[in-house]
Amino acid sequence: MARRAVKRSAAGFVRGVRVPFTDPSGGKGFWAAFSRAPAHRHVRYRAALPGWRGRDVTVVFLSDLHLGSHAGDVGRLAAIGAEVRALAPDLVLLGGDHMNMMTFGGGRIPPEAIAAELAGWSLPMATVLGNHDLEYGAEAVAAAFETAGIPVLENRTAHFAIGADVLRVVGLADDMHGEPDLGLVAAAAGAELVLSHDPGIIYDLPEGAVLLAGHIHAGQVRLPGLPPLRMPPSRIPRALAHGHHRVGRRHLIVSAGLGCSALPLRLFAPPEVVTVVLVAEAA
Repeated sequence: MARRAVKRSAAGFVRGVRVPFTDPSGGKGFWAAFSRAPAHRHVRYRAALPGWRGRDVTVVFLSDLHLGSHAGDVGRLAAIGAEVRALAPDLVLLGGDHMNMMTFGGGRIPPEAIAAELAGWSLPMATVLGNHDLEYGAEAVAAAFETAGIPVLENRTAHFAIGADVLRVVGLADDMHGEPDLGLVAAAAGAELVLSHDPGIIYDLPEGAVLLAGHIHAGQVRLPGLPPLRMPPSRIPRALAHGHHRVGRRHLIVSAGLGCSALPLRLFAPPEVVTVVLVAEAA
């Protein structure tokens, strides 16, 4: 599947139209009774990172917050923050789609409020942007996170000290709505972790790469034992819509995310907090 071309601003971001807030605190009025978030779960994966020689690295990965898609989302995120801090991760990575662009229910929360809550966790952190962030207005979302001290890795890299070693995180622009700079990913993968919103970018990464992605919501609505009933635009097949997969020698980890799009409804696709333990390859 070819990537979709989109009009980009001079700054390199997709130009979007901001939607007025109905309630910056995330209230949803009439819809509140129908839009409480289901209970989230914690899942844990383990992946060998080529080139890494240091100790095990604990990464908490949160994706698709869509803050405001559920009633009470501001308080919910604060509670999730307490759970994340209790995990004592080395690093928190965010897979994008922070914004709620849902048609029904209102409850749009400013990116400044989202970024301030996340920054208040006082943990090493970085993010990429998702297609809903681009729709809202990428410049505004990126500025809010950068101002709060959270690097926005849109075709950028960041380095994090892990004991005496350094972990390189490569953030790539969205596969279908952006222009990923694949030149940032070392040919031999190296001791680097790749972060991007849409998992479809996995096919363009070198063998051995480890990719964290979201976007699919595990289908959001599905039947037990069956693939997702609905998929957002992506090159990724339904069979790889969620979980930890091997694509060749690459590791693909796709989070079900925490929020919703289109409607505040999940069925057999519970929201989740993902912990990834990165380990050195066996000699």
